[in-house]
Amino acid sequence: MTYESSGIAETDFTGNRRREIHAAEQRNSVALSCFPGESMRALRLLTPQNRTTMRRSGMRRTIRGGEERMRKSWLLTTLAATLLLSTTQAAQAQPQTDTSAAAVRAQQASSDDVHSGADADFGSGGAWFKFTGDSTIDSIWTYANDLSCDGNSVHTRLEVGHYNGVVAIDDTEAWSEGCWGGTGHAEGGPYSHTVGGLIVWARVIVCNDDWGDDTCVRGPKRYNPH
Repeated sequence: MTYESSGIAETDFTGNRRREIHAAEQRNSVALSCFPGESMRALRLLTPQNRTTMRRSGMRRTIRGGEERMRKSWLLTTLAATLLLSTTQAAQAQPQTDTSAAAVRAQQASSDDVHSGADADFGSGGAWFKFTGDSTIDSIWTYANDLSCDGNSVHTRLEVGHYNGVVAIDDTEAWSEGCWGGTGHAEGGPYSHTVGGLIVWARVIVCNDDWGDDTCVRGPKRYNPH
Protein backbone atom coordinates (compact mmCIF):
# COMPACT_ATOMS: atom_id res chain seq x y z
CA MET A 1 0.00 0.00 0.00
CA THR A 2 2.79 2.28 0.76
CA TYR A 3 4.35 1.61 -2.60
CA GLU A 4 1.08 2.11 -4.44
CA SER A 5 0.38 5.29 -2.57
CA SER A 6 3.84 6.46 -3.44
CA GLY A 7 3.26 5.46 -7.04
CA ILE A 8 0.04 7.44 -7.25
CA ALA A 9 1.66 10.47 -5.71
CA GLU A 10 4.59 10.16 -8.08
CA THR A 11 2.26 9.71 -11.03
CA ASP A 12 0.22 12.78 -10.09
CA PHE A 13 3.34 14.79 -9.59
CA THR A 14 4.75 13.66 -12.93
CA GLY A 15 1.52 14.45 -14.74
CA ASN A 16 1.33 17.97 -13.31
CA ARG A 17 4.96 18.54 -14.13
CA ARG A 18 4.42 17.44 -17.70
CA ARG A 19 1.47 19.76 -18.11
CA GLU A 20 3.57 22.69 -16.86
CA ILE A 21 6.41 21.82 -19.22
CA HIS A 22 3.96 21.48 -22.10
CA ALA A 23 2.44 24.89 -21.37
CA ALA A 24 5.92 26.46 -21.18
CA GLU A 25 6.89 24.87 -24.48
CA GLN A 26 3.78 26.31 -26.11
CA ARG A 27 4.64 29.80 -24.87
CA ASN A 28 8.22 29.46 -26.03
CA SER A 29 7.03 28.10 -29.36
CA VAL A 30 4.90 31.19 -29.94
CA ALA A 31 7.77 33.41 -28.94
CA LEU A 32 10.19 31.53 -31.19
CA SER A 33 7.84 31.87 -34.16
CA CYS A 34 7.96 35.68 -33.74
CA PHE A 35 11.62 36.03 -32.78
CA PRO A 36 13.63 33.13 -34.29
CA GLY A 37 17.19 32.84 -33.13
CA GLU A 38 16.72 34.77 -29.90
CA SER A 39 18.23 33.48 -26.71
CA MET A 40 16.13 31.84 -24.01
CA ARG A 41 16.77 34.85 -21.80
CA ALA A 42 15.14 37.08 -24.36
CA LEU A 43 12.24 34.67 -24.70
CA ARG A 44 11.64 34.64 -20.97
CA LEU A 45 11.31 38.44 -21.13
CA LEU A 46 8.59 38.29 -23.77
CA THR A 47 5.74 37.81 -21.35
CA PRO A 48 2.48 39.79 -21.71
CA GLN A 49 3.42 41.93 -18.71
CA ASN A 50 6.87 42.64 -20.11
CA ARG A 51 5.44 43.47 -23.52
CA THR A 52 3.07 46.00 -21.90
CA THR A 53 5.98 47.52 -19.98
CA MET A 54 8.06 47.78 -23.16
CA ARG A 55 5.22 49.46 -25.02
CA ARG A 56 4.76 51.97 -22.23
CA SER A 57 8.52 52.60 -22.14
CA GLY A 58 8.51 53.20 -25.89
CA MET A 59 5.62 55.63 -25.56
CA ARG A 60 7.48 57.51 -22.86
CA ARG A 61 10.56 57.74 -25.08
CA THR A 62 8.39 58.95 -27.95
CA ILE A 63 6.76 61.59 -25.76
CA ARG A 64 10.12 62.70 -24.39
CA GLY A 65 11.51 62.88 -27.92
CA GLY A 66 8.54 65.00 -29.06
CA GLU A 67 8.89 67.31 -26.10
CA GLU A 68 12.61 67.71 -26.81
CA ARG A 69 11.92 68.55 -30.46
CA MET A 70 9.25 71.06 -29.43
CA ARG A 71 11.65 72.63 -26.92
CA LYS A 72 14.38 72.97 -29.56
CA SER A 73 11.91 74.42 -32.07
CA TRP A 74 10.71 76.94 -29.49
CA LEU A 75 14.27 77.95 -28.65
CA LEU A 76 15.15 78.44 -32.33
CA THR A 77 11.97 80.44 -32.95
CA THR A 78 12.62 82.63 -29.90
CA LEU A 79 16.22 83.23 -30.99
CA ALA A 80 15.17 84.18 -34.52
CA ALA A 81 12.50 86.56 -33.21
CA THR A 82 15.00 88.15 -30.81
CA LEU A 83 17.53 88.69 -33.59
CA LEU A 84 14.87 90.16 -35.88
CA LEU A 85 13.65 92.50 -33.14
CA SER A 86 17.20 93.60 -32.34
CA THR A 87 17.89 94.29 -36.01
CA THR A 88 14.65 96.24 -36.37
CA GLN A 89 15.30 98.29 -33.24
CA ALA A 90 18.84 99.02 -34.35
CA ALA A 91 17.59 100.18 -37.73
CA GLN A 92 14.98 102.41 -36.09
CA ALA A 93 17.49 103.82 -33.65
CA GLN A 94 19.95 104.60 -36.46
CA PRO A 95 19.49 108.28 -37.43
CA GLN A 96 18.48 108.87 -40.99
CA THR A 97 21.30 110.58 -42.84
CA ASP A 98 20.43 113.43 -45.18
CA THR A 99 23.11 113.48 -47.85
CA SER A 100 21.81 116.55 -49.71
CA ALA A 101 24.24 119.36 -50.36
CA ALA A 102 22.38 121.68 -47.99
CA ALA A 103 22.51 119.11 -45.17
CA VAL A 104 26.23 118.54 -45.72
CA ARG A 105 26.86 122.28 -45.68
CA ALA A 106 24.86 122.61 -42.46
CA GLN A 107 26.98 119.91 -40.84
CA GLN A 108 30.10 121.76 -41.87
CA ALA A 109 28.92 125.10 -40.49
CA SER A 110 31.12 126.77 -37.90
CA SER A 111 30.03 128.95 -35.02
CA ASP A 112 30.59 132.07 -37.17
CA ASP A 113 28.37 130.86 -40.02
CA VAL A 114 24.91 132.36 -40.34
CA HIS A 115 21.90 130.76 -42.01
CA SER A 116 18.72 132.21 -43.46
CA GLY A 117 16.08 129.97 -45.04
CA ALA A 118 12.64 130.32 -46.61
CA ASP A 119 9.87 127.95 -47.72
CA ALA A 120 6.99 128.41 -50.15
CA ASP A 121 4.50 126.30 -52.10
CA PHE A 122 6.72 126.37 -55.16
CA GLY A 123 9.95 125.46 -53.38
CA SER A 124 12.46 126.27 -50.70
CA GLY A 125 15.97 127.53 -50.33
CA GLY A 126 18.48 129.14 -48.04
CA ALA A 127 21.85 130.74 -47.69
CA TRP A 128 24.88 130.24 -45.50
CA PHE A 129 27.26 133.15 -45.06
CA LYS A 130 29.58 134.82 -42.61
CA PHE A 131 29.87 138.45 -41.53
CA THR A 132 33.59 139.21 -41.66
CA GLY A 133 33.48 142.96 -40.98
CA ASP A 134 31.22 145.98 -40.85
CA SER A 135 30.96 146.08 -44.64
CA THR A 136 31.92 142.60 -45.88
CA ILE A 137 30.34 139.15 -46.07
CA ASP A 138 32.28 136.01 -46.90
CA SER A 139 31.70 132.26 -47.48
CA ILE A 140 28.37 132.77 -49.24
CA TRP A 141 26.66 129.47 -50.08
CA THR A 142 23.11 129.35 -51.46
CA TYR A 143 20.81 126.44 -52.32
CA ALA A 144 17.38 125.92 -53.93
CA ASN A 145 14.74 123.17 -54.25
CA ASP A 146 11.83 122.98 -56.71
CA LEU A 147 8.77 121.43 -55.01
CA SER A 148 5.85 122.56 -57.22
CA CYS A 149 6.68 120.79 -60.50
CA ASP A 150 5.01 123.62 -62.41
CA GLY A 151 7.72 123.86 -65.05
CA ASN A 152 9.35 126.90 -63.41
CA SER A 153 12.73 126.69 -61.76
CA VAL A 154 13.48 127.98 -58.28
CA HIS A 155 16.50 130.13 -57.57
CA THR A 156 17.99 131.78 -54.51
CA ARG A 157 20.31 134.70 -53.82
CA LEU A 158 21.47 136.71 -50.82
CA GLU A 159 19.79 140.05 -50.13
CA VAL A 160 21.88 142.59 -48.19
CA GLY A 161 20.64 145.68 -46.37
CA HIS A 162 22.99 148.63 -45.78
CA TYR A 163 23.11 151.43 -43.26
CA ASN A 164 22.17 154.09 -45.82
CA GLY A 165 19.05 152.18 -46.91
CA VAL A 166 20.50 150.50 -49.98
CA VAL A 167 19.33 146.91 -50.50
CA ALA A 168 21.54 144.91 -52.84
CA ILE A 169 21.48 141.39 -54.22
CA ASP A 170 24.60 139.28 -54.22
CA ASP A 171 25.61 137.47 -57.40
CA THR A 172 25.90 134.03 -55.80
CA GLU A 173 22.76 132.47 -57.30
CA ALA A 174 21.69 128.84 -56.93
CA TRP A 175 19.16 127.13 -59.23
CA SER A 176 17.06 124.09 -58.44
CA GLU A 177 17.85 120.82 -60.21
CA GLY A 178 14.42 120.08 -61.69
CA CYS A 179 11.20 118.96 -60.05
CA TRP A 180 12.22 117.16 -56.87
CA GLY A 181 15.53 116.64 -58.61
CA GLY A 182 17.73 117.54 -55.70
CA THR A 183 19.30 120.57 -54.15
CA GLY A 184 20.99 122.97 -56.49
CA HIS A 185 23.65 125.11 -54.83
CA ALA A 186 26.21 127.77 -55.58
CA GLU A 187 29.27 128.98 -53.73
CA GLY A 188 30.52 132.52 -54.14
CA GLY A 189 33.30 134.79 -53.00
CA PRO A 190 33.13 137.71 -50.58
CA TYR A 191 30.49 140.40 -50.86
CA SER A 192 31.47 144.05 -50.57
CA HIS A 193 29.35 147.05 -51.54
CA THR A 194 31.29 150.24 -50.95
CA VAL A 195 28.47 152.46 -52.21
CA GLY A 196 26.03 151.07 -49.67
CA GLY A 197 28.39 151.55 -46.78
CA LEU A 198 28.06 149.52 -43.63
CA ILE A 199 26.15 146.24 -43.79
CA VAL A 200 23.27 146.03 -41.33
CA TRP A 201 21.63 142.73 -42.21
CA ALA A 202 21.46 139.95 -44.81
CA ARG A 203 18.87 137.29 -45.69
CA VAL A 204 18.00 134.78 -48.39
CA ILE A 205 15.51 135.50 -51.12
CA VAL A 206 13.87 132.47 -52.78
CA CYS A 207 12.11 133.05 -56.11
CA ASN A 208 10.03 131.07 -58.59
CA ASP A 209 11.06 131.82 -62.19
CA ASP A 210 7.49 132.23 -63.45
CA TRP A 211 6.08 134.63 -66.07
CA GLY A 212 6.60 138.34 -65.53
CA ASP A 213 8.04 139.35 -62.21
CA ASP A 214 9.25 136.37 -60.20
CA THR A 215 7.26 135.26 -57.19
CA CYS A 216 9.62 135.51 -54.21
CA VAL A 217 9.70 134.84 -50.51
CA ARG A 218 12.34 136.04 -48.08
CA GLY A 219 13.95 134.45 -45.07
CA PRO A 220 14.58 136.07 -41.68
CA LYS A 221 17.11 138.87 -41.47
CA ARG A 222 20.45 138.11 -39.87
CA TYR A 223 22.11 141.19 -38.38
CA ASN A 224 25.76 142.06 -38.64
CA PRO A 225 27.45 141.80 -35.23
CA HIS A 226 30.37 144.04 -36.30
